Amino acid sequence: MDVTEQDAGTIVSGYGYPEGGSAAADGIVMTSRRTATFTGSLAPWAAGVLRGCSVSFDAPVHVAPAPHRRSTRDYLVGTLVSGEAVITSPDRRVRAATGSVVVYPQNRDVTLSFTDASEYSIVGVNAGMLGVAPAALEGLARRVLAPRDAFSSALAGFFAEAHRQLPVASPQTAQESEDALLALIRAMSRAGGGESSEELLDRMLRWIESHLTDEDLGPEAVAHAHHVSVGHAHRAFRPAGVTISQHILARRLAGIRRDLTASPRASVAEIGARWGIYDASRVSRAFRQAYGISPREHRRALQTPGRVPTAA
Repeated sequence: MDVTEQDAGTIVSGYGYPEGGSAAADGIVMTSRRTATFTGSLAPWAAGVLRGCSVSFDAPVHVAPAPHRRSTRDYLVGTLVSGEAVITSPDRRVRAATGSVVVYPQNRDVTLSFTDASEYSIVGVNAGMLGVAPAALEGLARRVLAPRDAFSSALAGFFAEAHRQLPVASPQTAQESEDALLALIRAMSRAGGGESSEELLDRMLRWIESHLTDEDLGPEAVAHAHHVSVGHAHRAFRPAGVTISQHILARRLAGIRRDLTASPRASVAEIGARWGIYDASRVSRAFRQAYGISPREHRRALQTPGRVPTAA
């Protein structure tokens, strides 16, 4: 690994991609946040095809891995062994504490701003070596896994010793370590990243709201979009007090109710189709069950001064 001092308070280095990745090395720039100089350590390690690095420093620093624009399939999985950091990318700004796991694609601008002396470790992976869909890794890259998460705890334990143990490990131990780490990250990807049920519910609610007009919107579509099983999605939805299907129908009916007012010349069938329900009789039945009145009766009531058509 080449490490050079660019100027006072800045270290430039390189660390490896996964074997077979789209680039030979990833450039990293560490810049002191407060002092002119600081001491940093970069310890690379390998486990089979995996390439990783442990980075530590004795002062608050900014760490900015240089993105490779053509590297569309490689990701870095990292954990904070000690310290705290704020991770900033074009689409998010989140805080990570000791034990947190962060996943980010290597073709995007990401800055890690550490608040004090810290240590973190990373490993390069891609969907091919994990045997998962690329969307699963992309899903992980949208969030930070909390320290209390089971996946985070296991990864933190592995990374804490990787740079000390793997350079002197036997080939068999290195292979076993590779298998174990890949299995752990693969399980994390397939489980939706190990995020909390509250975080998953919030993401599902927001996603549903933006897909209410999709005809095939339902529990299966919601689960697929969030890289979890249907059963997992249903369990995460329980705090909402309704099922996924009930919530979708309620939100669609609310939209239909608004459009009956906003589009007085549109038929019930046309309005229902706008909201992903193409059966006018189904719209009428569901509307009456929800509001105690049919869509046509609701519309007529709107034309009667002083009359309240339906309950809110």
